[in-house]
Amino acid sequence: MFGYILLVFLVSYFPIVINQTPIVNIQWVTIAAFLQFGLYFEILLTQMAVLFMLVRLNLGKGDSYRFPMNSLMFFFISLCSGLVYFAVGGNTSDMQFSSLIGPIIIYQISLFLFNELFLVVAQWYTGRKRKLFGEDVVWDIIGSLVSLPLGLSLYYLIQEIGSGAFLLLGVPFVCVSYLLTMYKSSEDVNKILQKAADIGHDLTERLRVEEVLSTFITRIVETIPGAEAYIYDVKQGEFLLLEFSSDATRLPRAIQHENSWEIFKQVSESKSPMLVKNNEIKDHELKKENWKNLMVVPIIRSQKVEGILLLTTYKRSGFKKYEVMIADILASYLGVAIQNARNYEKTKRNSERCGLTGLYNFRFFENFIELEMALLKDGKRQNLSLILLDIDHFKQINDTYGHQAGNEILIDLSRRLQNFIGKKGTVARFGGEEFVVLLPDFEKNEAVELAEQFRLSLESEPFPVHDTMVAPLNDRVYITASFGVSSAFLDSDDETALVRNADRALYVGAKQKGRNKVASYSRG
Repeated sequence: MFGYILLVFLVSYFPIVINQTPIVNIQWVTIAAFLQFGLYFEILLTQMAVLFMLVRLNLGKGDSYRFPMNSLMFFFISLCSGLVYFAVGGNTSDMQFSSLIGPIIIYQISLFLFNELFLVVAQWYTGRKRKLFGEDVVWDIIGSLVSLPLGLSLYYLIQEIGSGAFLLLGVPFVCVSYLLTMYKSSEDVNKILQKAADIGHDLTERLRVEEVLSTFITRIVETIPGAEAYIYDVKQGEFLLLEFSSDATRLPRAIQHENSWEIFKQVSESKSPMLVKNNEIKDHELKKENWKNLMVVPIIRSQKVEGILLLTTYKRSGFKKYEVMIADILASYLGVAIQNARNYEKTKRNSERCGLTGLYNFRFFENFIELEMALLKDGKRQNLSLILLDIDHFKQINDTYGHQAGNEILIDLSRRLQNFIGKKGTVARFGGEEFVVLLPDFEKNEAVELAEQFRLSLESEPFPVHDTMVAPLNDRVYITASFGVSSAFLDSDDETALVRNADRALYVGAKQKGRNKVASYSRG
């Protein structure tokens, strides 16, 4: 009996994982044990095999249900198959091959059918789907075809040569299982490396930092099953949480560098990934989550640690070595992708924004007004109004206080105008001391009223100027502005007319009539 137990232990130590399911072919051993010692010992041996296999897999607390479920399932498979064997006339003390072969074939078929039945029920119960002729079923069929001749060979060899049979059949089988396990592992690594390359290409296609982070988090938890992911940015002496996976436990969003977790410091200094087990975690914030293992990976760009990738898992088996390698590769891709996205956003921002005021520039506004006019024509907007304003006597301000003071006023006015308009519309610098506001779904009278409110606030609150040619430091200057308003399709049929008519109202209706006024354009 000891030989059977030892062989079952060795076979259970090298499971083959198919579709994330460990497969251990012990049936050939239990067939021989069943024929030699009967159903009771076969059930006992199968239960030992289940225990050996689950201990070998180092299942976490989330998988603790699997031991009682598998134990119960294999108990009924053994019991039902054994009863079928006896029902068709099988006898465990029968040594005659001719009288044994029929019942044992039926017994093997029963094992396969009951195994499939209980697996379908178990996987349905746990929310997983099992295909009728999937890859795992094919492996079960192959295993059953191999098990019967091997089991009969072991049974008859034991009768002939005793314990030596375990060496003659057991050693080759264990070696083949080990080779298949290694082959499967190398195959998994190759697949994940290809997946990592695909993720790298996917990241480079993202042009916004938010998209890069979101894509990376989604893809890495798919690539490393059972992991929760966090990305921290290293910025001005702090680790700032940028993104985390949807099922992740929330960790602090900001950690002062001097109070940062010890593992973050070590990884930042070594610039190398680090694996940490639960009993090695010193930081209270991390330890209290009861993770079994942590993986901390530096995000490096130009030989500098720009961020930290933190992966956590509740699996007792932790992270595999090749998963650390994959995470390190992906972190390198992430560092490059974030930098590229930031460069793109900066370039885009510079091309769309005024360098002085930070408002949208005229180039952006031209494209934006075309889009809004198209929405109006399609019936997706009810109205579209435009306000054009020009600072009165701005040349005198420049001549008196200097261009630097004039720039300060432009910056301050831009800030006030942007805060005043808020989400009601879009503000842009039209050129020089002119500004434009586009107001979707605003009627003309509403736009005129809005312009008048801003005109009053503008004339009543002075502008501080700090860099002047003749005035004392921290002087305060009062300014006014003239406004022109137009509205489509009330007085303008397209975007060009909308701007031109507001400009006419500004100069004819406001500037020429004394300035510091709001004027609206009327047809005819």
